[in-house]
Amino acid sequence: MIRELCLSLFLLSLSSCLTFNTGAKLDSLGKAVPSLSEEDKGQYYRWNGVVYREVMISYVQLNPHLIGSCFMGYWDVNTPDTPATEDSGGPRPQCYLVRMQAERTDMPTFIRAADFNYSQAQKIAPNENIPRTIPREYFKERLDLLTLTPSQNSPNHHLGEIPTIRSTGNKLRLPVAVALSYGVDAPLTAINYAVGSICFIIVAPFM
Repeated sequence: MIRELCLSLFLLSLSSCLTFNTGAKLDSLGKAVPSLSEEDKGQYYRWNGVVYREVMISYVQLNPHLIGSCFMGYWDVNTPDTPATEDSGGPRPQCYLVRMQAERTDMPTFIRAADFNYSQAQKIAPNENIPRTIPREYFKERLDLLTLTPSQNSPNHHLGEIPTIRSTGNKLRLPVAVALSYGVDAPLTAINYAVGSICFIIVAPFM
């Protein structure tokens, strides 16, 4: 009987670790976020001793849950992204060149193909001496400080170095979204996380 009670309290503690994302949900409307898939296969170039690869970058709309979950540092806040429509300000996919060597911070990370100096670059074939995988450093999860929402659990990589596009309506709603995030979502999330942590501490010795 005690074990069943402890298990019930433990499950309650899990369900109490909720994240409230009304601000992020409102902010997602009319916002187009640049995204890149590593499945893109492009041509390689060497420019000023640095290897670049052509990639296609498209814009997506994030779909945060109104109520997500958080447990042991794992945040579940987004459903899969959807392609950004013209209504949300999303342009057509664009070709960029991405630097394949993360340690060369003296060179641009992303360059629009329209701005890349192809005439001075050398077209090269990929081989064992050329990095094949885009450096993971470019895709670290980021916390959106405006809406206090981490960009996790997405099948795509969100690129902080390429600007996010916001519609006029999104810009007008942004103060309301920020107010909801800090005035409503943050306090409710903190209260729920505190309740879950206390329940876990109480139940843990009996598990």
